[in-house]
Amino acid sequence: MYQKLYKCPECGSDKIIYLHREGDSVCSYCGLVIDEKKVVDSRKGLKTGAYRDSYGPTQAPWVPKKDRGSIIVVKKDTADRNITAKKRHQIFRWQKLQRLYGKKKSLVVGLALFRKITKQLSTPENIKLDAIKIFINASEKKLIIGRTYEGIIGSSILIAYRINNHLKSITELSKEISTSRKKILKCYEILIRELKIKVSINFRPEEYVSRFCSEVSADMEIEKKAIEIIKKFRNKVNTLGKDPKGIAVAAIYFVSEMEYEKNPEKYEKITQKELASTGSVTEVTLRNRCKEIKKYYFQSKN
Repeated sequence: MYQKLYKCPECGSDKIIYLHREGDSVCSYCGLVIDEKKVVDSRKGLKTGAYRDSYGPTQAPWVPKKDRGSIIVVKKDTADRNITAKKRHQIFRWQKLQRLYGKKKSLVVGLALFRKITKQLSTPENIKLDAIKIFINASEKKLIIGRTYEGIIGSSILIAYRINNHLKSITELSKEISTSRKKILKCYEILIRELKIKVSINFRPEEYVSRFCSEVSADMEIEKKAIEIIKKFRNKVNTLGKDPKGIAVAAIYFVSEMEYEKNPEKYEKITQKELASTGSVTEVTLRNRCKEIKKYYFQSKN
């Protein structure tokens, strides 16, 4: 964007480029920096955005925007009596909160909790950005009313993970943010339906194998063979309605058992309890899926 306000003192060119974010003025012809870090209103010359601060660069959407306004100093009450300094300070705080947040108090509280939860979960920036958009839309449509912030925030993060094709278990998420799985699922269904979000992703069992193997410190050979067995198993056996995590941990357990019997010096024994805990499934589910995989494996060998 060219600003024909003055000429370059070096070459005399009138084509001066103004960089709004940095606050610098640069000559487009010779490259001389004329002004550095000049503070201006970021709204001038830039496209208006939903989360742009009045002064400075674009604000992060999970940071509440604080509007400016005047504070009226109240010295007397309705009965024309003097107000004490303590009461005056309290009124000042009420006015400040009302001025800053107004009717968006619930959103401000939610954003504060959102920042805390995403920091605790070490959420990636792209996931965080999608999740906050979903959370703000839910707040604007008054879907937060009557529901817990943790449930709405947890479901927003879960939807953001699934939109970006990333694995995130509901059970793990509920443990991390200290809320029930049932609440997250209920809020998840409401947000999907009311905000009309399309989440058409079904995770396959082999996609969990790498993560589960790293958590139980399984060998690379076990991981490769488990993925191969799962792919062949899925092609021959109907796995519809079965938990993919259960199939993944069963395949890892089956392969680790075989490899341990062949070479106990090289491979370590992995217990059912350890794998079931890693995959957030019961030991009964693990044994049932392991029986199905064993049956298929030995039938295919014959």
